[in-house]
Amino acid sequence: MFISFLCGVILHEMAHASVGRYCGYEMKKIVLMPYGAMIYGGEQFRDKEGLKIALAGPAASGFCALITLAMWWLVPSLYDILLDFLMANVMLVAINLLPCFPLDGARAVLAIAKNKIKTLRILKIFGVIIGLVMVSLGIASFWFIPNITLISVGAFVLIGAVSGSKKEEYYFVASKMNYAKDYKHGVTTRNVLISRDLRVYNLLRYISDKYLTTFVVVDDNGDMVVEIVESEVQNLLLKSSSNTTILDII
Repeated sequence: MFISFLCGVILHEMAHASVGRYCGYEMKKIVLMPYGAMIYGGEQFRDKEGLKIALAGPAASGFCALITLAMWWLVPSLYDILLDFLMANVMLVAINLLPCFPLDGARAVLAIAKNKIKTLRILKIFGVIIGLVMVSLGIASFWFIPNITLISVGAFVLIGAVSGSKKEEYYFVASKMNYAKDYKHGVTTRNVLISRDLRVYNLLRYISDKYLTTFVVVDDNGDMVVEIVESEVQNLLLKSSSNTTILDII
């Protein structure tokens, strides 16, 4: 069973990596963890390519499940040998398509969403609900057939939704907005005046693929304090918490 799940996870992540490289991205490393695996590639994907990369893993797992079923039909004696491998791939498809960050389903939804900030908040709510349900069902299973895996996966989903590397999430959203700009056809520049009391993460709502934005920070009298160019927003987010204001960093 361990070998079957390990092979399924590696094939799943290799599919992400292969499609990522095909789209021109450097997929840096795959990290295996007790509850699964994650692949790191900078997260700076354009929407269409990000959608392909996100769905590549579940698609590969689904293909492996279908191949296993076909092998059973050709060689029925392989049933006992390949049953765990089939279950591993079915679980990888089912779990990864959940709309919970940072699972593939959430990344696919974010890739096609127009309002990414609002979408990310909704996905976090889904993550909390689904995580609590899975953990609760896992605990309830001890009265019947104990299912530690359900508790582990539920805890992973819940942690990812509640705390789940906010900086990575902000970086993910900001980079998608920034790198989606079509400079070949021209991008309009604009200035947006903001209060120095505005929280840093709120800058994201003003970033669009249609504009290259310069933020003009003003005091209570409307006098300019400092300018922040759009390319600096990602670094500011990585250094900030959810409650950090512009005033805290200037």
